[in-house]
Amino acid sequence: MPISLVKVFSEQQVREIVPGSYQALISITEPGRLINHAPGWGRVLRVQFLDSTYDEDEIRANWNMRRLHFAGCIRAVHATDILRFLENAHKDPKISELLVHCWAGQSRSAAVARFAAERYGARLDRDTSRYNTTVYKLLHNPDCYEP
Repeated sequence: MPISLVKVFSEQQVREIVPGSYQALISITEPGRLINHAPGWGRVLRVQFLDSTYDEDEIRANWNMRRLHFAGCIRAVHATDILRFLENAHKDPKISELLVHCWAGQSRSAAVARFAAERYGARLDRDTSRYNTTVYKLLHNPDCYEP
C-alpha cells in the first residue's frame, strides 16, 4: 500500500507517538543534535539542517551566502537523501503513513510533508502553508543552488 497520509509534528509531539511498522518517519534536527526515537517505526530517516531560507538572488548578492549555504543549511545532499527515502517508503507495501517532524513542526517538516503529499497524492493531516520555501524548492530540484 503506498503512502496515503502525511502527518506533520513538532519534536515534542513526535516523542509522544507510539510508532507503528506501517509508519515512516523523517526526523529533522539541527546539525549536531540527534534525538532518540522509540523503536517500532517501519522506516526512519534522520537529517540535520537549519531552518533557514535563501534563494538565487541572495546567493548572487552576497558571496558569503555561499559559505553559509554549506554551514548547516539544507543542501542538495539532504534533499537527495529525503527523496530517496520517500521513494523507498512509497514503494514499501508495509508503509501507509509518513510522519515528518522538526523542532516546531511548522517550517522544515511542513515543506517535506507538502512535497510528499503532492508527489504521491497523499492526504495531509493539517495546513502546511508556513513551509520552508528553500527546502521545498530543493526537493523539486536538489541541484538548483549548488555552485
